[in-house]
Amino acid sequence: GMLAGMPPGAMPDPSAMAAVAAAALPDPVAEAKKKAEIAAARAERAKQLKRGPGVAALVQGALKRALTQPSVRPKPEEEGKAKKKEVDDDSDAESEETARKKKEEQARIEAEKRREQEEREAREREVAEREARERREKARLEAMEAERALQRKEAETREQRIKASVEAAKRQQAERAAAAGDNLYANMPGPNLEDPGATEARKEEAAAREKANKDLASLPPEDRSKVLFLDIDGVLRPARAGGFDIITDGDAAKNVDTSDFFPSAVKALRHIIERTSAKIVLSSEWRRSDALCNALSELFEKNRVRAWSSKTKSDVELDKKADPVRGFAERRAREITMWLQEHEREVSGWAVLDDINLGIADESRKTSARQIQPHLVQTWPLCGLTMGNAKTAVRILNGEMINKVVVERQVAPVGSGAAAAVAAAGKK
Repeated sequence: GMLAGMPPGAMPDPSAMAAVAAAALPDPVAEAKKKAEIAAARAERAKQLKRGPGVAALVQGALKRALTQPSVRPKPEEEGKAKKKEVDDDSDAESEETARKKKEEQARIEAEKRREQEEREAREREVAEREARERREKARLEAMEAERALQRKEAETREQRIKASVEAAKRQQAERAAAAGDNLYANMPGPNLEDPGATEARKEEAAAREKANKDLASLPPEDRSKVLFLDIDGVLRPARAGGFDIITDGDAAKNVDTSDFFPSAVKALRHIIERTSAKIVLSSEWRRSDALCNALSELFEKNRVRAWSSKTKSDVELDKKADPVRGFAERRAREITMWLQEHEREVSGWAVLDDINLGIADESRKTSARQIQPHLVQTWPLCGLTMGNAKTAVRILNGEMINKVVVERQVAPVGSGAAAAVAAAGKK
């Protein structure tokens, strides 16, 4: 280009030619610097590739710029522009990296806040559940305590009523026994003065009523293999009035009053019949009086209880002993034994309801006599037959083993009606 601009025939200047040739040749220093920059850019790119896509893009841009630079030394103006561009690119890359770091830091902070919020909510839920459990437990304990307090109050009230009733009955018993003399059953009505014809008519009427009672639809059929020997005074009614004298044996009574029978005792007797179908054998002193038997049959019919189908013998003599209670118990035990011997083949289970401890007769019983104590259900004379007594009788009649606890009571010397009455109570 230089020769083309010279006039024809003119010779080029050797120094100018040398300068042009030097400018056309590549600069070794520039080439070495370029190669060093390329190597450094590649190393930086490889290093930045491990750190993330933003740094890799920065390194790739620098490498691209190094490859596209001319092999000749750029002019100062071009070098300034290139450096400015590099600074701008570096600023852009730094801005992207800073934005990315800020975004990551913000995401980390938000995640930490969410975690703290979840932990706080979990703690609040746990506290709320614990408080709810504590409230429920407190309410349950308060309800239990209230129920126990109510039960204690009811028990105290019941005990007070029973105690007051027993005390009143004891006072009445002592007063009547003291007034009547040395009698166990003191206040019997007077003897029956009616003629024998009327007595026979009442017997027939009682027999008819007894037969009708056997057909009670609400009771199971009678099972003659199970026998219940029934006393009246001290079992179905208080043993403090209207009974028979255990020493002298009353003969009859009139104007019989059955209003003092325990409704709960009659109900307990019906429970025994319903659960066992046992037949009743009357062993009470009431069997000696037709008037008493008729009144008792009416009471049974009224309360839907099957009447007795048999009675124990009434001709067994009473052994006059120093202890009238023992003599009375031994005679009743002999009467029961005689009935069982007569019906031995048809009886498989039997029980005795009595307020006197007939078990004392076992101590002097003969070899042929039956042992009474295992079959005895003894009642408290002032309270009569209870549902607990009835359940014990059911178990005995059904052949279950009964472990009974008999509590000895001190027997006062015979000399007052009250002492004899307490002695007749025997063992609970």
